[in-house]
Amino acid sequence: MNTWCRQLGKKNVCPVSIHTNAAGNGKQWMNARGWTCYTSCGQTAGDHLADCLYRAAALWLPGHKLRKDYSDGDPDWESDFYILKNTLCGAVLTPENPEPQYARQCEYYREDKAQMDEIRRLMPPIVVASSE
Repeated sequence: MNTWCRQLGKKNVCPVSIHTNAAGNGKQWMNARGWTCYTSCGQTAGDHLADCLYRAAALWLPGHKLRKDYSDGDPDWESDFYILKNTLCGAVLTPENPEPQYARQCEYYREDKAQMDEIRRLMPPIVVASSE
């Protein structure tokens, strides 16, 4: 990532790390439906992208809880995850896209189609963030 930042310029690189968390207690699936976005601690270039992703998520995830943390004035959660903290450019991590409710959904999220669907959902707000 940092090699790309050096070659292309950090304003031209936008890492978005997409993950899916499963909700269960080891014995049964739980009924979790939510979405969240993380950036590194402090005000960073990732915060603007996270704001755009939250606005978009409100449109493309109706009925899902958007988990927010306004302790620093913006909706994203902050953490020192390696991908967020050790890049030269702003970065976001979206770990709940949305959470699978049962084993069949976990299988779906492993498929290339599911990953491409998620990328198609995330691209418009990324383009908006990069043009603002």
